[in-house]
Amino acid sequence: PPDTSSRRRGETECQICAAGFYSDALGSDNCVACPRARTKTAEGATTCSGCPDGKTTKDDGATSLDACYWEQCPVGYHRNTETNDCDECPQGTFADTVESPECTPCALGYFNPIRRQRKCLQCPVKHWTKTEGAIHVSDCIGPVLVMCDGPALSGNCKTYTDIDRSVDFAVKSLEVRAGKFRVCAGKNMYIRCKMITYPLRVDDIAADDSIFLLSPSSLTSTTRSATRVAATSSPRRGSTTRRCRAAPAATGSRRS
Repeated sequence: PPDTSSRRRGETECQICAAGFYSDALGSDNCVACPRARTKTAEGATTCSGCPDGKTTKDDGATSLDACYWEQCPVGYHRNTETNDCDECPQGTFADTVESPECTPCALGYFNPIRRQRKCLQCPVKHWTKTEGAIHVSDCIGPVLVMCDGPALSGNCKTYTDIDRSVDFAVKSLEVRAGKFRVCAGKNMYIRCKMITYPLRVDDIAADDSIFLLSPSSLTSTTRSATRVAATSSPRRGSTTRRCRAAPAATGSRRS
């Protein structure tokens, strides 16, 4: 019968094909080894079973699914150096090339709720994540900046989010709790603007650095034009009073 072979041509006594071999025709003279990427774990079968998708075997005649291995790890997987197998990338990570040695955590501002992915999803505009490797969109939060009139986040504190506005008090300390902000500070005609990004905490701001303008920054556009405002402090005696202008946002790299 099939799954057996005769000892010699003309003999009627048959042998059962061993594991790793098969016979699919009546009167076969010999058993055939399972080809690569196929295995047979038991004696006496007429077919061999295939390895899981993407896997193969090193040689013909494999007798166990353990002999199946990833010849090349696809995107969304990484090569396990201990088992030589390909492990799927978990949630919050990705692998965008074949044969990746490891999975990469999603960067700040990105998340990934699905396994075996080649890239992460970007948070909604002006939203951020506090850590790398975020899994859910709920991990994305809008810009949050706390500013206080006392040192080390003491005294009167206010929380600012996605709003362009002037600050109506002398800021002594601040903490960026999420996202990015563009802040401008200074007195009289001297104004300095810079980007501040989570995580940042300043417990004691110098008295002559009066912060008065905030512009929450989009993840896709890291600079925005600041609204023209008057300085919040009085000019020094004897100095000429001038209207202050915020420094314009950068529009590109400086030409040499």
